[in-house]
Order: sequence, then structure tokens, then C-alpha cells
Amino acid sequence: MELDWLKKKAACSTEDLRPLVDRDHAEISNRRQCELLGLRKSADDGVAATQGFEVNRKRVARAMERMGVEAVYPKPKLSLPGEGIYRIF
Repeated sequence: MELDWLKKKAACSTEDLRPLVDRDHAEISNRRQCELLGLRKSADDGVAATQGFEVNRKRVARAMERMGVEAVYPKPKLSLPGEGIYRIF
């Protein structure tokens, strides 16, 4: 059964193999299909697992600072009143 499935899906590059994983196949699981095709398990999710680099978060922070890129999240003490605003009770 598996050999027949594999013969039908014979291709060469990872990009060619990734779309061949059949998520709804009744008899062969996604994990087994990836093993037969020689793909990583995450490859059937469309993730190019072999691309990119592992880098430290500090290196990313320095690069973002150099490029002027800033993360979007609430900064500390935003709920405090600004200058010139007085509370009168």
C-alpha cells in the first residue's frame, strides 16, 4: 500500500514534495507520508523548516534597534497621567 502511494508521488525537490502530502488520506497518516517522502513532519504544514537561521534574541534586538524597528506593545506606565494634568478630588 505505502509503496504504491510512494511511487505515485515520486518527485525530487522539497518544494515539489511538500504539496504531495495528502492530509485526508484514509490509510496513511501525515507523519508516515512525510517519512516516506523524506520530509520533516513540519513540512506538511507548509513551513520551510530548512530555511533561515537560529539567532539569539539579543542579536535580533540589536538589529531592530539599528534599523529603527520597534515592537508594538503597550509601554510601561501608560495609565499614569501626563505632565500638566492634575487630579482634583
